[in-house]
Amino acid sequence: ILQVKKNVVVLNFFSMACIPCIKEIPTYNKLAVKYKNLPVKLFYVNVDAEVTDLKIKRFIVRKQIKVSMMLPNQREAMRKYQAYALPRLVVINSEGRIVEIITGFNDYLEAELITLIDKLIG
Repeated sequence: ILQVKKNVVVLNFFSMACIPCIKEIPTYNKLAVKYKNLPVKLFYVNVDAEVTDLKIKRFIVRKQIKVSMMLPNQREAMRKYQAYALPRLVVINSEGRIVEIITGFNDYLEAELITLIDKLIG
């Protein structure tokens, strides 16, 4: 994640079996478009155990995901960000500090993230 310094980063911890995670896809896609040319980076962090690249690629196409999907060491990523309940969004400011953690699905997610990101990018 070194190349994302100086950017606001939103990590969306995600599982293909998580219905609320799937419900968030349109919102996350909209945010990716809104902040496309701004110092904001959005990522999905897939936490499915032993998922193949092919399975992820098919899922991305089927669900029309427009945000980069990271396939980290699952246990390490979940431990580092305490991502044991999904969906879980971790918002990191341009200095690399976690400033907000949003767990669970809510209907106000888009407005909540826009308010937060706009404040962080000034």
